Amino acid sequence: MNTGNQTIEVNHVDDSMMREQDEIKNRFAILPKILRALGAVTLLGSVSLFMFQGWESGNDIYRYLLLLAHTVALAVIGIMSGRYIKESKGARLLVALALASIPAVFAIMGGFVYSQFSMDNLNILYPGYAHWQVDSPLVALITIAGSIAVLLPVIWLGFMVFSRKAAGRFTFVFLLTNAAMLIPLRDTSIIGWLVLALVALVMTSNGWAKRDDSSLKTKEGLLARGLQFLPLAVILGRGMSLYAGDMFLITVLYTLIYVVLRQMEKIFTGEKKIQVWLERAALLPAYGMSVGVTGIVLKTFSLPAAFAIPVFAIMLAALVMEIALYSEHSTVTYRRLAAATVTLGMLANLILFGGVVMAAVCLILGLAVLVYGYMIESRLVFLLGVITLLTGIGYQVSYAVQLFDLGSWASLALIGVTAILAGSVIERHGDRIKTSVKNWGRQFQSWDY
Repeated sequence: MNTGNQTIEVNHVDDSMMREQDEIKNRFAILPKILRALGAVTLLGSVSLFMFQGWESGNDIYRYLLLLAHTVALAVIGIMSGRYIKESKGARLLVALALASIPAVFAIMGGFVYSQFSMDNLNILYPGYAHWQVDSPLVALITIAGSIAVLLPVIWLGFMVFSRKAAGRFTFVFLLTNAAMLIPLRDTSIIGWLVLALVALVMTSNGWAKRDDSSLKTKEGLLARGLQFLPLAVILGRGMSLYAGDMFLITVLYTLIYVVLRQMEKIFTGEKKIQVWLERAALLPAYGMSVGVTGIVLKTFSLPAAFAIPVFAIMLAALVMEIALYSEHSTVTYRRLAAATVTLGMLANLILFGGVVMAAVCLILGLAVLVYGYMIESRLVFLLGVITLLTGIGYQVSYAVQLFDLGSWASLALIGVTAILAGSVIERHGDRIKTSVKNWGRQFQSWDY
């Protein structure tokens, strides 16, 4: 009689045991993640400690070889663990950390080269962590050649793990960007242009690789593509921390940050929250880039301060439009922001500085915004263009009134001819104009605000 109840009790016990086992599995599933994160932080901390503190024992070559061996060992242990332990996550993490350590190795090699082959002879008192040198040019060359021979297979194997089809391309670009640190020049202008050229190279390489290999859209592919920018960040960081980076170098840094954020946004297709956050985050380096470009343009072309706001507004609006062009969620918002940036910038500049040239620039940009608003059928953008355009025309008319005497026959003749022609146009084409205005008004009302 109690068989049914006994069966229910047994099932209840089985369910409880299964839930308990699932909880235990979940707890143990978190443990490997914690251990991997702890290990990664520890290893990165050891490299950072080595870079900024070093060890007191031994000379620079000895300490450098320890870091080189540490980098190679990470890659070897990662590959061996993947083969014998048969667990890929830890192995990939070790290989990724090995690749991330390579720019630090090249930075030290760059110090060796600069100590023997300096081409600019800057008299700078380096801090202890940045003072790396060797005894002779021959030692520097042998060290560089041997290190590259050791690191080349590490780089290739590392990218084989994360991007098998593009491993050769990524190995070449990564080696090239790291090798840029070996150039024995520290002039910030040269460094800036070099990094800009390398940014263009990395972006082009990543674009070609992504078209050829769809697997690069995965997390591993993202890591492989992102690592290409790491040596450039090290070059900029070295230049700014040791050589008093100027406005140009700071602008290049903002450019690199902006490019990385924009590349990441394009990768996270379908991840709305991440994409929106990355788009918003890109506005900050865009602002920094615009400030830097404005200073550089004014200095290079010896322009007066009156051109500062227009250059800044145009640059920032162009970057915001670039965000709008690829945005999947906030295109309209960024278009409005770009139009508002141009409009407010030009109006503020006209109020602060005035001048016929600024009025002409205001008129031209207002016309451009008006046409753009018409093309995208946005009432707000169109009206912003109209306001900017009319402001420029109004200033021009005001200036003409001040410059010329309306009592003179030339001014009166000009006004008279204009009035007569306007009346003739209305008389001959009045109905057509009225119909066109009504049709355009209905069309305008149908646009998005």
